[in-house]
Amino acid sequence: MHIGDVVIGIQDLRGRCIMTTFDPDTLKQDRQVLTDIVRRFEGTLALNCFVIRGGDIRVGDTVELARHRECGANRA
Repeated sequence: MHIGDVVIGIQDLRGRCIMTTFDPDTLKQDRQVLTDIVRRFEGTLALNCFVIRGGDIRVGDTVELARHRECGANRA
């Protein structure tokens, strides 16, 4: 994935845990959040990623998905 000049490799999907249901400010639990993630995204709503080329990301930078070879990733 390219964001401006930054290149991020995408490893795989990550499942969500019960902590997703807690509001970080109030600690009030809303189980509907996790239920919705399971319903809409089969329980996965995050990506395990790694930096290929670092840099600054700015508001307005273009985000593009690229094929593995286009990123120059050599991650096992």
